[in-house]
Amino acid sequence: MLRLKAVWTILLSFISIPLFSQISFLPYQVYYTGSNPQVVAIGDLNNDGLNDIALGTGFYFDSINDFKVFIYYQNNLGNLTSPVVYSYPNGGGIKAISIGDVNNDSLMDLIIGYDDSIGIFYQNLSGALDSLVSYYSGNDVDCIRTGDLNNDSRTDIAVSHWNSPYIKIFYQDTIGFHTYNYTSPQAGRDEIEIGDLNNDGLNDLVFMPGQLITGIRVYYQNLAGTLNGYVIYNQPSSMPISMYGIAVGDLNNDGRNDVVGTGLGYNKIAIWFQDTITGLLQTPIDTVTYMNPEAVEIGDLNNDGKNEIILINAGWLNASVYEQDSSGTYGEYQMFPIPFSSHCLPQGLSIGDINNDGKKDIAIASFDGSTATGLILLKNNSYIQSVENVVLNRDELNAFPNPFLSSVVINLSGNTTDREVTLKIYDSKGMLLISETTRNSSIQLNLETLVSGVYVIAAEYDSKRVFRKLVKF
Repeated sequence: MLRLKAVWTILLSFISIPLFSQISFLPYQVYYTGSNPQVVAIGDLNNDGLNDIALGTGFYFDSINDFKVFIYYQNNLGNLTSPVVYSYPNGGGIKAISIGDVNNDSLMDLIIGYDDSIGIFYQNLSGALDSLVSYYSGNDVDCIRTGDLNNDSRTDIAVSHWNSPYIKIFYQDTIGFHTYNYTSPQAGRDEIEIGDLNNDGLNDLVFMPGQLITGIRVYYQNLAGTLNGYVIYNQPSSMPISMYGIAVGDLNNDGRNDVVGTGLGYNKIAIWFQDTITGLLQTPIDTVTYMNPEAVEIGDLNNDGKNEIILINAGWLNASVYEQDSSGTYGEYQMFPIPFSSHCLPQGLSIGDINNDGKKDIAIASFDGSTATGLILLKNNSYIQSVENVVLNRDELNAFPNPFLSSVVINLSGNTTDREVTLKIYDSKGMLLISETTRNSSIQLNLETLVSGVYVIAAEYDSKRVFRKLVKF
C-alpha cells in the first residue's frame, strides 16, 4: 500500500487541472442554415426581455439561403424557435452586424453591413422587424458597432470599410441620422469596438486595421461631442503582423476598460491595460494561445465578477476561454470542441444568455460546406460562484486519505460544531455531483459511487469557500 501511495504521489505531480475549474459548456449544438454564415449577434429583437440570435449569410451557390438574415427567437422555456428569415440585396454579402436602439423608441433594432451600405431592420411595436431600410456608407462595409458617441444619450452607428481611409459615424438625431467621416488607416478586415477607454464617462472608439497595418487606434471622445484624431497604440514586438480581432472590457478588475487583440499568425493575444493615473493604454503584454486565434470577445461567464476572454480557433476545432487566475492574470486557457470552420470573421462571434439561465452562452457563425454550416451554440454549463470571499488556502480544508478508495474524511481547521458547513464535490469540469450540509468539524463522506478520477471538494461557510483536489483510485 505504501508503494501504491508513492506511485500516486508521483502521478499527482503530473496532473494539471485548475484548482477549481468553473467554466464548462454542454456539447455544441448546430442549427443548419446552408449558404455561408458570416456574422452573428445576440440581443432582444421582440421586446420580451429574452435574448434572441441574428445570423447573416453571404453567398455560396444556395439560392434559398444566400443573402439572408436568420432570426432565432428565444421562447419562455429558454429554447430557440425555428428561424424567421429576412432578405437583404444580393451582392458581395454581409460582413457586419449589430443590435441597438437606433431610433430612440426603446426597442432594439438589427443593423447589418453589406456591400456599400448599412441596412436597418427596425423593430416595431408588435415585436417583429420591419422591412430593411438601407443607407449608403461607403466601399465594402466590414464592421459595425453601436453606442453613444456624442454623449446625447442616443445610440449612434460606427462603420468601417475595407481598404478605405475613413470611419463613418451615423449620429442619431431627432429626425434620423447625420453622418461624419473620421480619417483612419486604409486597411481591410477591420474591427471597431466602442467603450470608455480613459474613464471620463464618455464612449471612445477603438479601431483595428486588420490587414498589413499593426497596432490599434483609439479615437477619444471630447466634451464637444465629437471624436479626436486617433492615438496609435503599438502591439507587442512578438506580434509583428496585423491582428485579426479585438474586444473591449475590464480585464484586471479595476473598473476601467482594457483592450485585447488576437494575433492570428503568431498564436498570441495582446492585452492593453488602461493606466489608472493617465487614463491611457499601457504597453501591451502578450500571452500564448492555441492555434490560429481569430474572433474574440470579453465577458463574465461564471458570474464571479471577473471577465473571461473568449476566442475562436476556427480551423482547429476549438473555442478557447481564458479565466483569470488567483493573481488576476490570463496565463492559461481551456478549450471546448466546436465543428471545423474555415474562418470566423471578427463579427462571427457573440456572447449572451440565450436560454434565460443567467449565464452567458457562445454563438458562432460557422461555415464548412456541410451539415455543420450554420449557427453553432455552446450553452454555458459553468458552476456559478458568487462574489463572496473565495479562500484558496487549502490548509483550512484537509482530506484523508487522498487519493482514496471509497470514503474520505474531511476536516475543517478551526471549525466549531455550531457552524453550518456545506460540502460540495465537483468533477474536473465544474459539474456539481454531491452536496451535503453539516455542523461537524469532521465528516466522513462515502464516495463509492464516484468513478476513478480527479475531483474538487468545496467547503462553504461564513461567506467563504475553500477548495481541495481529491483523487479516487
